[in-house]
Amino acid sequence: MKTSATLFGNNKGWAEKMEIKEDELNALWSKERLNRLCELNFLAQASNVSRTNIIRDAWSGGQDLSVHS
Repeated sequence: MKTSATLFGNNKGWAEKMEIKEDELNALWSKERLNRLCELNFLAQASNVSRTNIIRDAWSGGQDLSVHS
């Protein structure tokens, strides 16, 4: 499967980072497609937050901190 660079034009890197597949999105109706893109973006952002120094330092220091996705 190819990534959806053709769907996102200048946002090719964003689509590739989230591993969005063009075939998957083309199979969905537009409202479902938007919902799926929102879901994938939310999951990617939760992953990004968990890699920040503030979160990693908190975990390293034994703080009880959760990142929900």
